[in-house]
Amino acid sequence: MIKKNVISIILKNKRFLLQLRDNKKNIIFPNKWGFFGGEVNINEHHHAAIKRELYEELNIKNFRTLKFINSHFEPKYNSIFYIYKIVLDENIILKEGADCDFFFEYQILKGKKSRKHNSFHKAAEIQLMNKILKMSKRFL
Repeated sequence: MIKKNVISIILKNKRFLLQLRDNKKNIIFPNKWGFFGGEVNINEHHHAAIKRELYEELNIKNFRTLKFINSHFEPKYNSIFYIYKIVLDENIILKEGADCDFFFEYQILKGKKSRKHNSFHKAAEIQLMNKILKMSKRFL
């Protein structure tokens, strides 16, 4: 069965907001920087799923700038990713993940030091993140 996931490209002042994933062995890409998002529940539309995930993870309530960009099937994970873009115009509250921070585009694939944990962390899945960034480029 193909898994369905949502990913959000979150922008503010030409920078991207990424999540430092929790350091838990039972999650995908633990202790790495990645895009916010998650799984689409059974019988849930991906548009409802991205709103749910953004609220659960960042307490985002205003979705007027939320825009569907593209979808991408990744055979390596047997998953389809529904990619959305949102421009932040409200304050966020990190509710899931170890940390979050803003990245310039050139920093995303290189990783970055977490100010909260004072340690360097790599990007979650460089090839997948690179594909998502390239597919999203014209919408950013």
